[in-house]
Amino acid sequence: MLRWIGAWLAAALAAYVLGSVFMTQVVIADLGKLGVAVDAGTRLEMTVRDVAGLSTSWLPLVALAELVALLVATGLVRRFGIRRLGVSMVAGAAATLCLLLIMQQVLGLNPLSGTRGAGGHALQALAGAAGGWLFARFVARSDAARR
Repeated sequence: MLRWIGAWLAAALAAYVLGSVFMTQVVIADLGKLGVAVDAGTRLEMTVRDVAGLSTSWLPLVALAELVALLVATGLVRRFGIRRLGVSMVAGAAATLCLLLIMQQVLGLNPLSGTRGAGGHALQALAGAAGGWLFARFVARSDAARR
């Protein structure tokens, strides 16, 4: 149980950090389309600030979404013998995508500019899938250690 919680926390943190990095890069790319040049140092500084700054709002939401999704994935693995890696990646991707869609419905807009549009949504789903991948790897290691 403790290892599962550790795997979930690692997955949530990975999905959050990767998603935050993606959001920042999308915003910087949009600035480039407007003719604003952003040098590498500024790009790095913006990325680090966004990862730190979104930790009080976006991180808890991602962690909660990943928790629900990975609990469901774990149940599917146990009940139907589905391969953990694939179902965990799909669950992680669905978690972040559903979170964005729920926010849009509840708030009437998407408050995260780096997640707007199909590209932004796809990148967030990719971040969630990466979290699911990490979760499956950590849980597989703990399963192997118990044998």
